[in-house]
Amino acid sequence: MKLKYKIYPKKKLLVEIISGTFNFTELKTLFEKLSADEQFMQFDKVLTNVAQAKFKISIFEVNEYIKFVKNMTKEREVKWGIITSKPKATALSMLITFDPFFRKNTKVFSTLEASIKFLNIDFEKENFLENDYIIIDF
Repeated sequence: MKLKYKIYPKKKLLVEIISGTFNFTELKTLFEKLSADEQFMQFDKVLTNVAQAKFKISIFEVNEYIKFVKNMTKEREVKWGIITSKPKATALSMLITFDPFFRKNTKVFSTLEASIKFLNIDFEKENFLENDYIIIDF
């Protein structure tokens, strides 16, 4: 499992690229490491790309992850666009959007174009390839 992330302070944007196979414990650990970044509180938009990720997470664990993320971000209103490409990733991501805390500001997309329109940001596919992302690898 691998997480690449970058915070764009001027855009108030966090970009995450998650790839490989991951479980709940690894996902929670990644979020804890990410939240330890000194720039963590400097964004109000998140673009998460899980198109290359495989989930080994139960529905119960997704609900636990939702509680965990809500607790970490409860003081802020964050708009979150999630890019998926696989049926299971889409279904599990959709569970996040069903939670009342995330319902209004979180959407799941199959394209980058739709997600950046939702987030109202300027972002290109090539930005995912920039070499200054922070990498957390398991």
